[in-house]
This record gives sequence, C-alpha cells and structure tokens, in this order.
Amino acid sequence: MLKATAHSHELLPPHAVATGPQAVIHLGSNAISLLIGEEGPGGILRPLELLSQPVPLAQEVFRHGLVGGEAMGRAIEALHSHREAMRDYGITGPPKRIVATNILLEAQNQDLLLNRIAVAFGWHAELLDDGEMTRLIYLATRRVLDRQKSLASMGTLVSHIGPGNTRMLYFDDGGIEDYHRYPLGIERTREQVEANRGDLSVSARMIGQTARSLFDQIGYDFPKDQVTQLVVLGHEIQSLARLLGGRGGRARVVPVKKLAALAAEIEEQGVERLARRLQLDFRTADLLLYTLELHLGLAEEFRLESVIVPDEEFEEALLAGLVSPAASVDNFRPQIARIALNLGRKFKIDTAHAQQVARLCATLFEQLQDLHALGRRESLILTAAALLHESGHLIGSRDHHLHSLYIMRNNEIFGLDQQDTLVAALVARYHRGAVPSIEHADYLQLDREQRLVVSKLAALLRVADSLDRGRGLRVGIRRTREETDRLIIELEGVKDTSAVQLALNRKAGLFTSVFGLDIVVEVATGLPVSSSHA
Repeated sequence: MLKATAHSHELLPPHAVATGPQAVIHLGSNAISLLIGEEGPGGILRPLELLSQPVPLAQEVFRHGLVGGEAMGRAIEALHSHREAMRDYGITGPPKRIVATNILLEAQNQDLLLNRIAVAFGWHAELLDDGEMTRLIYLATRRVLDRQKSLASMGTLVSHIGPGNTRMLYFDDGGIEDYHRYPLGIERTREQVEANRGDLSVSARMIGQTARSLFDQIGYDFPKDQVTQLVVLGHEIQSLARLLGGRGGRARVVPVKKLAALAAEIEEQGVERLARRLQLDFRTADLLLYTLELHLGLAEEFRLESVIVPDEEFEEALLAGLVSPAASVDNFRPQIARIALNLGRKFKIDTAHAQQVARLCATLFEQLQDLHALGRRESLILTAAALLHESGHLIGSRDHHLHSLYIMRNNEIFGLDQQDTLVAALVARYHRGAVPSIEHADYLQLDREQRLVVSKLAALLRVADSLDRGRGLRVGIRRTREETDRLIIELEGVKDTSAVQLALNRKAGLFTSVFGLDIVVEVATGLPVSSSHA
C-alpha cells in the first residue's frame, strides 16, 4: 500500500517561508479543489482564488469499494486544468501540499490513483488522516466562534457532516468539552438508501430511518439539556447559506422550519428543477435532500428551533488550514489533554492520579530531553497515555493495562491520527506488567522506530506512575541529574523516599533497559534551581 508521506522532499514543509503565490490541492469526495494564495504573517495563507471541478470519488468508493476508471480519468483531467491555473500565477513547481480525502482509505485501489498522480505530474499526494481532518475542522470551528464570542460561551454543539463521517464538537465556557466521530455521512447515507429502496423513490422518511440509530447515539453522547445551539459546518450545507436566508452576519441563524420547507420542495418538485433554479451542478443538487434531512435530524434530536450556518466558503477554509502552522498537532496540547481526560471520566478513572501522572510525565519529558531525544508530538502522545493509562479498571483491575489498550484503540482521541493513537494505547498498555515485545501483535504493527518510541515513553510513564505511589501526596520533581550509571531524581513534597524507591525498584526496569540508567530518588534540599537537567 502506498502510504501518505507528511513531508515529501518535493513539497515545501508546512512552516517553510515562501515567496510569491502558493498552491494547495484537495482531492475531495465530490470535487478536486485548488486554492492559490499568498503566505502572510505567521505562515497563514491569504486566499487569492479558489477553483473547483466536480469529480465523484466518494460515490465510486461507497458503491463499489473502488475508484472507477472514469472518475480516475476525470481526476487527472481536473489536475491538468489546475496545473495550468497554477502556471498562470507563475507557480511552476509542485503544490505546497496535495492531499486526498480520507474516504480513499476505503478504496481497494487507492494506490492506483495516487500512483497515477505521481507519474503524470511528479506530485506526491498524501491521504488526509482522521487526526488532521479533525484538527482542520476544529480550526474552522474556532474561526467561527472567535468571530462571534457568544457562541462559545454557552452549550454550543458543532457538527460537520461530511461525505462518510460526522464529527461533533461540544463547546462550553469558551473551550471544547467533548468530541465524537460517527460513520454517518451524506454520501454514505445516500448509498445505504439507494441499496435498500428497491423500486421506491427516495423520500425524506427513508433518509431519516437510515440515520435514526446514529442520531440516537449522538443524542446519548452529548448533554441534551445543555445544548443550546447547533453550528453546522460542511461544503454542502454552507453552500446553501444564502438560499436558506435567516438572520445574517458572518453566520446565519436559520429556522429549522426553513430547512424542512426546502426539503419538502425538493421532494415535491424534484432535484433537477431546483438545480436549474439555483444554478447548481447536478452532483451537488443530487445530495441536497440528504444534506437537509441529516441536519434536520440533528436539530430535532436536540429539540432546537434553529441552526447556525457560517457564510464563509468551507472548502477555502479547509485548504487554507492545510498549510497553517496552527493546524500542527503541536498546538493542540490543551485540547487533546482536555478531551482525553473527559474520555477517562467516562471510564471512571481516578482523575487526580491521572492528572498528577501526566504532570510528572511532562516534567520528566522536559528534563530528560537530551536522554530520550523525542519531540513535541511524542510529548502529546505521552500526555494522552498518562491520562488514560488506568481507564481499563472499569472492565477489570487485574489486567487493566490490557483493557486500557483496548479502550484507547477503540475510542478516537481528539487530534491524534490512527498511528499516534496506537502508540499512545501501547504506552498505556506497558505502564505495568510485561515489557514491550514483538510477540505482542499490536506492538508488532509498528515499525522499528515507532516501537522504540513506545519503549521510551512507557519507561517514562512507569517512572511517573511510581512517583505517585502515595496518591494525593502531590510529589514534585525539582530536578534530575546523571551520575555515572544512575539517574538521580530530586523530589519535593516528601520527607521520606523509601516507599517511592521500592515502587521504582519494581517498575523502573524498563527505564534501565532502554536508557541504561538505574533510578535513585532523593529528597530535594535547598532552594529550587532553574536548571532543568544537570
């Protein structure tokens, strides 16, 4: 399988300083889009022109599990056209980024399309992973909320119903509180309805029945009594913003009755007539009833009388975010930690212990930087693992580390992609019990470099977990220092380190195996020092 490469040698890295216009291309579910812009302060891309050509990639994938030859040919034609547009702006090299919808992950011949692009243009396309897509949607949400501060100050539910999945983000008191992703999408629902309708014509009732169980799950996951407004994002629904009317500004407040009236008009008059009246391409028009009914279902699930539809072009915001430094996982520490802790609460974790272990992990990670030589991304993975390492207790205490692995693998962790989530789950799995081994199937899925990351992070987590042996003592690390073959950890908040040393003697073997140092703890004396690592 041809794997996505985050930083191909032929593409500019996300933080590179560029002069002149830059191009970003998105192979989306129903169109291939090109954004041309100029890089402004902070690496933000200022849009100059957005071009889009309809190509039904998602329809082929959901219907046949493949990208068909006709759709593939149209994709190559669209890219040729976009390359000519790039040249008009003086862009002769490759796009800064070219990404493909993660719907292609479900296509058996995804490699064929990506290889065709590489052969025809010399461009290396990336598959947009779920973690990055989530971060991009969060940034789009954040832009809307920042423009209208009141939206984030009370229970605001934000939805993005895409072609194959729905992402829901819940904001309260200015910050994100919860996040879930569901296998409910406009194209996916369409194919399910088409497969089961027989000789009957598609109706709003069919669409609602198909999505009913997922609406029930969404209603269960989020607090119905606290959700006061619903902000809806997505190319399809936002393209209807002006048609839907409502009270304006940068986001329109649209009555649910208006959504229902438009859906009824489509059922009565047919989509072709509406497409002509609205000057929509047929593919977009063909999905309108599904778009409206799915959003109606969400609004009705939370008993809301209106939805909020941003005016801005969703595809433009998405493409600009692809090259924004703000989209880097490094900038998502508070959100990742907050959502991971809320996930842990659902599994009845000891939140005080989880937060203390996460703090100790962060201190060890920072002070031992020269020793482990890992970066900020690995620090975020360690934070998630520390907060969730005991989530498996709800299933059973004896093998709770194995249960934690299962829970983390089967619950999306906001902002982390699939591989990062697997690494975090394995770090939590190895916080006790057996050490990492290639006899363990999940561990063996990783390449050698990532297996080493797991071993390093699990070693740090075991040390931090041992340091909180007394749970509630609020032990702190003043500093660490190396002496020959030992690592000395100076502790604050304790007068006697004997219990902590015993705990470390039982659990620090992995640290010694990985880093070649035994650990000794001492009571910190004197005034705190500013040096982080002696």
